Amino acid sequence: MDNQDETCSFIEALYAKYCDDRPVEEIELVQKEPGHRRVTEYIGFDKLMQSLKNVTNLQHINLANARISSCGTLDTLELSHCKINFISFSDASDLESKTNLFPALSWLDLQNNQINDWKSVAELNRLKSLRTLILKRNPIYDMNQYYYNFNHVISRIGNVTTLDREPVTEALRKDGEKYYLKTIYPEYLKKSDSKERKSFLEENPRIHQLIDKLGEPVVAVVQTKRDKIKQNFITLKIADTENPDENKRQIQKQVPVSTKVSNLKFILRRLLKIDIGQDFELIISAENYAEEMQDRNDITTYRIEDDHLIKVKRS
Repeated sequence: MDNQDETCSFIEALYAKYCDDRPVEEIELVQKEPGHRRVTEYIGFDKLMQSLKNVTNLQHINLANARISSCGTLDTLELSHCKINFISFSDASDLESKTNLFPALSWLDLQNNQINDWKSVAELNRLKSLRTLILKRNPIYDMNQYYYNFNHVISRIGNVTTLDREPVTEALRKDGEKYYLKTIYPEYLKKSDSKERKSFLEENPRIHQLIDKLGEPVVAVVQTKRDKIKQNFITLKIADTENPDENKRQIQKQVPVSTKVSNLKFILRRLLKIDIGQDFELIISAENYAEEMQDRNDITTYRIEDDHLIKVKRS
């Protein structure tokens, strides 16, 4: 530089050297063996590795306001083995907006890095022209099986047509997006807190778009043991005012909803210790409702509410 006291950032220096109205054709960095890198250069990029030789744990690249718009023809970027663990485009404000960086980038290699969160994967959806992505051998892939990972990546990045060298056909994408919605939709329904919902949408920015496209998935309701008991059993309040044992004059009994009245009477005869020779009837009793239960019917034949009593009427 003419003025030795004048300084500029590393990005500005690269811009001035390579992107200021100069044709850029190809840059290739080749690692010959562990610990040693050889730079093959077609446009005089030999200074780059010298500038980066002390960088051993690259975690975050921020190119905001870096004046790289003149490099808008860049379509291939190889960033494998760079120890990248986080991706963010700060110039994109809302969930579905695209970044103005790398507008022509269609081929991106991020294999063998340290990406371990779905938010970073979802950020790649902001690249306008991305079609081919290599993401294998990142920790995010270690959390689930290949089928799960593949479908979750293509569902988060809408333009990708090749993932980890596997073509993403229209049919494959449709099936993958259905699978993705089915796996995350129950979690989406649970996010009532605004902070939790915001964090979830940052990881899944296309979920509303996919719901509009495919419809809400049918989610099987997972019943707890309590729910199953409540659905298949009924608790009856039994009143036997003539029972000589005061402790048995009012009891509760839980029985299957499929129980017949005749079987219920058999159970109550034993519980209430009613003599085998004594007949009795069961009467459903409420404030404005009373009905005698017939032996041949199931108990579900009758409208039995929580405040109803079943009275034992001895003959």
